[in-house]
Amino acid sequence: MIIYEGRLINQQNGTERSFGIEVALIQNMLCTICLVVSIYIRYDIWLKWSITVQKYTVYDNLINTGLWRVMVVEMGINCIAPYPFLDGMMYEEDVEAFGVIIQYEINDLLLFFMFFRLYLGLKFILYLTQFMNPRS
Repeated sequence: MIIYEGRLINQQNGTERSFGIEVALIQNMLCTICLVVSIYIRYDIWLKWSITVQKYTVYDNLINTGLWRVMVVEMGINCIAPYPFLDGMMYEEDVEAFGVIIQYEINDLLLFFMFFRLYLGLKFILYLTQFMNPRS
């Protein structure tokens, strides 16, 4: 969000992209990659735990248990983020009713859909309740 506020300030001043915006987009991309890797690690650790409590056998993996489907969907949701290589690319929508063409920046649209990541915080809060702990 800070990236886009900085971009608005730069546009009002008449300057182009700044180095800080590029660095923030690269940092966001690296954090997204780390998030996707951590999702894989979480599913792998959960599978190993399920094998130790004998929910699955030692011959089971993420593919034959079907866990890969949920994992891939979760990774796909978390891959939606602004990327530095999409900076400045526009999406045009023609509104015939008003006779105008609306331009959206692709990174702005990705930022809007990035709010789907809020489910991670909600999931964490649910795991802290007394109804979702391992003892219950």
